[in-house]
Amino acid sequence: IGKKVITFDGTSGSTVKVGPYTPYSYLIGKKFTFEAYFKVDAAPSFSYLPIISAQHNAAFGLTASAFENGKGTVDFRLSDARFRFKNVGFEYAVGEYYHVTAVYDGSNLAIYVNGEKAGEIETKNEILLPTESAQYICFGASPNGVGECESLSYCTVAAFNLYSYALDAEQVA
Repeated sequence: IGKKVITFDGTSGSTVKVGPYTPYSYLIGKKFTFEAYFKVDAAPSFSYLPIISAQHNAAFGLTASAFENGKGTVDFRLSDARFRFKNVGFEYAVGEYYHVTAVYDGSNLAIYVNGEKAGEIETKNEILLPTESAQYICFGASPNGVGECESLSYCTVAAFNLYSYALDAEQVA
């Protein structure tokens, strides 16, 4: 693809942890934009695997589901203040790069794939964030209750941005 990438091979030595994002959590809880350029290198063998995640029983993350009947989905998951996960996603192919932008504007969660809106759901409540000890973002994994990366996956990430505001459709395209 002409850029440097980081590949995660499902081993504990191939994760990256960023954070904590605690000083910025009050901004993320109201509106944000999550942007990633990535590919899934191997379909999960069980329910799902995290690609980039800030989820430990709360928050948000990008996950790939296992294939059923030859199809799998990449979902952006968000936990609202009523402990309900909201998912919006798209079907994916292993080995194909996607530019995904998830936008939470305080009322709706939309997902854009390669600049085109692929889905949107209503989210009336603020985001539920995990305890401070778990407020990390893991690449190729998901943080546990003390911020360590677990649930390792097989993926490649070429770019990632997290904005403390909601981009509009024109800015995403």
